[in-house]
Amino acid sequence: NNQVEAVGLCKSRSADPGITALGEQQAAAAAEYFRGVAAEGPDRLRPRRLVSSGMTRALQTAKPIAAVLKEHGVIPEVQFDWHEEGGCFGGPRKERGVGYDHEHGLNRRGIVELLPDTDVLIPLEWMGRDLDSSGWWIGGFEDE
Repeated sequence: NNQVEAVGLCKSRSADPGITALGEQQAAAAAEYFRGVAAEGPDRLRPRRLVSSGMTRALQTAKPIAAVLKEHGVIPEVQFDWHEEGGCFGGPRKERGVGYDHEHGLNRRGIVELLPDTDVLIPLEWMGRDLDSSGWWIGGFEDE
């Protein structure tokens, strides 16, 4: 959101944007870094977990890293209580989603399409919720 707003492409935030071309390059560079550390780094520095939020751009960032770490037995996890400040909402930040449709983020299928072999960790308070038909974001608009 900050990148899109900074270059003047829009005057408000997208509820769940993807990463930019620069973000894709940075994710690929991070994956290459982790390839070296996982294969040749000291044991204490080798990644044992990869955790992402359910936000689209976080999943897209994690995807190339997950592909590298899969070779080392690391299964990516998605944590739904890790998200952008305010949650999933569109419109101008100062309006905090007022007057805009409520967004629910990706459902389980959308998450797994972006980040295959994911362990989708559901918070206890969300147990029994149908993440297959609705998205992961259950809140409205968080206060600052």
